[in-house]
Amino acid sequence: MKKYEAIFNDLKQGIISGKFSDGERLPPEEALAKKYQTSRVPVQQALNALAGISMVKRIAGSGTYITYSSNLNMQKNRNTVFLLNTLDAETTKIIDGVQSVMQKQGLFLTTKFSQFDPKIEKDVLDELNNGNIAGLLIYTTETNLHRDEIYNALNHKKPIVFVDKSPNRLIGNTVMSDPQQGMFLLVKHLVEYGHKKIAFIGHPLQTRTSVKQRFDATCAAMSFFNIPLEHRYLRFSHDPKTETHDLLTMDDPPTAIIYASSYLYYVSLPVFHDLKLSIPEDISVVVHDRIQRVEESDMPVTNVDQDFFGIGSVAAKRLFEIMVNPDCGFRTEYLPVTFHDEGTVRRI
Repeated sequence: MKKYEAIFNDLKQGIISGKFSDGERLPPEEALAKKYQTSRVPVQQALNALAGISMVKRIAGSGTYITYSSNLNMQKNRNTVFLLNTLDAETTKIIDGVQSVMQKQGLFLTTKFSQFDPKIEKDVLDELNNGNIAGLLIYTTETNLHRDEIYNALNHKKPIVFVDKSPNRLIGNTVMSDPQQGMFLLVKHLVEYGHKKIAFIGHPLQTRTSVKQRFDATCAAMSFFNIPLEHRYLRFSHDPKTETHDLLTMDDPPTAIIYASSYLYYVSLPVFHDLKLSIPEDISVVVHDRIQRVEESDMPVTNVDQDFFGIGSVAAKRLFEIMVNPDCGFRTEYLPVTFHDEGTVRRI
């Protein structure tokens, strides 16, 4: 990052957070140059960039003045809610990431677990629409039941950020890992080991946008490597055990299986034992998500690992930005994944 970019970002964050009030005069360029240990040129570039987005006004011979009024500064309600369907190792890391940002911004965070109870989720959405809470983070698969309420909230510019996945057919602010990168790395690994008959097991596409994105990314990656994607090897179901059994016992079975989530793989593990099949000797396996070992006997599997703490912190920063400026628009932010080769792919 160039020096003027660092100065620009620091001053912008200070203005957005309410450190400077509307109409306040910024320190002179000489003082800012001394503070940031640089010459006046990067300072001037940063101030000109702030003027370009109407956050400051530069008056020759007088100085630089704040022209941006922080909406958050005028809000008494700083209560936010993080709505999750359950608590596990992944969501715990996300919560840690969220809290690391909320504390710095002076926001109060309440974590609510729906346990897949639609009423709990409905109550939280009502609180947001009624103004009882100022911002909402959502990590849940049950949001499809409340599309109308969410659409209404988004339409009225209520601060909402979807974490890891978003409801089907809704556009909003979302923070998640990069599905394109993740599935490309998994397919690339299989192809490098000679696999061409590759199966894919995911949740039903209509229930999880993240699975559809991972499937689309898988299709793109296989097309890139000129590997056919055979429909008989594709499975989308709430019953991954049955789908895994069907794939492994069919005529001309696949040589490798991609699981769209660690949950799907973990639930399917008993099938490999029942059929007396060994990984990777009999079947190669890769997974999107890193397996959290519950018992010592749990075998690691080749995977792409998500930065859940990072997802939480970026989502919280985005929520704060929307609370300050509801007109900043929608965007999806993708975080990189990390590939881990655990030796569950056999060379053929």
